[in-house]
Amino acid sequence: QPQEEPTPSMSSKETEVEEATSKDLAESRTSQQQIEKQLEALATNVCAKEDLIEELMRSEREWGEVKAQYQARMEQLQSELEDTQQELHAVQAQLNETAAQEEERLRLEQMVTEQMEALKRKQTEFSRLKELRQSERRRVKDLEVELSQMRANQADLDRKLQAERKRETQQIADLQRRLQR
Repeated sequence: QPQEEPTPSMSSKETEVEEATSKDLAESRTSQQQIEKQLEALATNVCAKEDLIEELMRSEREWGEVKAQYQARMEQLQSELEDTQQELHAVQAQLNETAAQEEERLRLEQMVTEQMEALKRKQTEFSRLKELRQSERRRVKDLEVELSQMRANQADLDRKLQAERKRETQQIADLQRRLQR
């Protein structure tokens, strides 16, 4: 709103009040615009954090399924290893030093070695996945804390914006009352 030129009938006090009110009004509008920009950025960040938390929670559910599969497979490999070891011990007890029996013994030893290696690989992979899950759980907690802080900031900015709008409305009303005199 353009500032009125002081008329000879306006006193210098009225002119000062008029200028101060116009300045306050401009400052209030600028403050509102800044707060609205901050609210918009905060809302965008809140949405992004909520999406990330949702993705991590989905990943957590999938992890539960994968964990159960790995555990079942490791139990199966352990059972197969025990069966093969028992078979090896039984064959070794019955072995004569014939070539066919020696081949069977070597084959069973190779199977035991391979199964033990497979079990170790699965255990290593399971440990790595378990560490990854723990890291993601910590990340979810950190994001939830950030999100809570962002929501608190958003509420504070909403209150500031409302206060500025109320102040602007009051200033406009005061200005209109003075102009009507």
